[in-house]
Amino acid sequence: MDTKIAATKNLFDEAIKRYHPQCELINNRKTLIPKDAEFIRVRCSKIGMKLNSSLGGMAGASRSTVTIDYFGFVHLKPQLEERIGNFTMYGNKKSEIFPENQESSIESVTHRRLNVVLFGLDAVSHMNFIRVMPLTHKYLTQNLSAFGFNGYVKVADNTFPNLVPFLTGKSVKELRNTCWKNAKQRFDKCPFIWKNYSNHGFRTAYSEDEVWMSTFNYHKRGFGEQPADYYFNTFLNQLGRRLGHHNLVNTNYCYGPRPGLDLSLNFLRQMAYTMNKTRPYFQFTWSNAATHDQLNYGRLGDKAVADTLARFKSGGFFEDTALILLSDHGLRWGVLRSSFQGRMEERMPFLYFILPQWFTLKYPEATRSLKINRNKMTTPFDLHETLLDLLDLGRTSSSAIVRRNLELSEKQELPRGISMFLPIPARRTCKDAEIAEHYCVCAILKSIPVENNTLIREAAENIVSSINSFLISKSRKCSTLSLDKIFNAQVWQSAQSTKTSQNTTRSNRAPKLKNEVTFTVSFSVIPSNATFEATSTRFANGSWQVSGRASRTNLYGNESRCVTDPILKLYCYCGNL
Repeated sequence: MDTKIAATKNLFDEAIKRYHPQCELINNRKTLIPKDAEFIRVRCSKIGMKLNSSLGGMAGASRSTVTIDYFGFVHLKPQLEERIGNFTMYGNKKSEIFPENQESSIESVTHRRLNVVLFGLDAVSHMNFIRVMPLTHKYLTQNLSAFGFNGYVKVADNTFPNLVPFLTGKSVKELRNTCWKNAKQRFDKCPFIWKNYSNHGFRTAYSEDEVWMSTFNYHKRGFGEQPADYYFNTFLNQLGRRLGHHNLVNTNYCYGPRPGLDLSLNFLRQMAYTMNKTRPYFQFTWSNAATHDQLNYGRLGDKAVADTLARFKSGGFFEDTALILLSDHGLRWGVLRSSFQGRMEERMPFLYFILPQWFTLKYPEATRSLKINRNKMTTPFDLHETLLDLLDLGRTSSSAIVRRNLELSEKQELPRGISMFLPIPARRTCKDAEIAEHYCVCAILKSIPVENNTLIREAAENIVSSINSFLISKSRKCSTLSLDKIFNAQVWQSAQSTKTSQNTTRSNRAPKLKNEVTFTVSFSVIPSNATFEATSTRFANGSWQVSGRASRTNLYGNESRCVTDPILKLYCYCGNL
């Protein structure tokens, strides 16, 4: 068996690769991987003799590849360590904290620092996380005393507009007005939270499996420069293209002999072991492979996630790390999504905080706020503010929390994002948090009959009209859509709208409304047979206004192949092409 190694190093974005100039032979003993090789490809070959028929015997040798695999490593990088200098887990340089010939202790340090690790599973609601990952949920709650947030909600439709807020503190619209003008521009100049950590002496790491559909690459241009110190996307992109398989809808569940989720978990472990509780780091790892497409596939990764948490605990890594497990939204299509339960779950992803015990003791006011906020509405914008607090733990001291809470209570208008280390005011609304009505879970909805209800049909027709207007403004390649069937509808109830809603439940004609009334309607259209759900408000003057964007609740598959814009794909039907 002739086995060789191809070392791939200094990989930046998926389009920029630098390869080791030659293959290196792996011998039968231990083979050391060069420390400047972040990723390697191993090719196992079999050598045999080739038959030379003209000579009537054996001549020459043939080589056939038996197997190929890829491996990634987390080595300390000399240039990075030199740039960071002598920063420690206590925030300053060693020479500043521990002068020569002077003893030190944790108590002598004002604020101990924390590694911050975010690990995300795409499209997993809070309820479905409990259903399909019971081992992980049990370990979080019983062995790690994790803080689970029952009211964590999404602020927009899909992954991109829900990750941007906690990674940058901005909405997608604000991102377009500042650092990312359009899909042809790269994201290098955007204010990602890992840059804040890098500026304070943290090593940074970022990865997403299924790179082709990752947050910043799906119909976008990604990064021109390596965004983080440790960037696994190029490695995962190569692995997915070469060895990805078991693809049912969008994602490859397996990468060669391993589930894709295992690669993400391995990256978490490698970072922890290499940094060895002495080198502060920030890591953001997002996994699509197991959970993006299938409601129940999270069950297949349950034990692997629980085992990783157990290894972190047994290795003592939680003493120096704040680990945040989260998702972006629940599953956005399928049988469950068509139900009212599925609608609510789609808007409520899971979120858990694991904090060291010493943190809860040293920062009791911040910890108390976390406990209070577990049953309050929280958002990705709040998570961003919390990450800023974890960067500077001085902001979570008891005196700081009391002062900041007083300042918050005196504000007439609440800020969009509020750190979860502060008690979130009970008066907060979806409007305060900048959540469109369509995605708000705080409303009281009442189901109403749709058969022969002209007001509901008017609502659905108006929504379809708004979709067609959007299609025309973006592309001439898409067919005009027409309303087909109305499946169900709900009216939004409040103290002001109760009397109005009573009229709409039995109406078979459009009544004269004295107040505005809001409906959520589920329907299908032709010729695409697409199904949508949208929220629209009818004002007293008869005009309509759609809230947010209509949600696509079934897969568009290949029907929008004629366009590339990810939003346009949700609505476009290329049937005329």
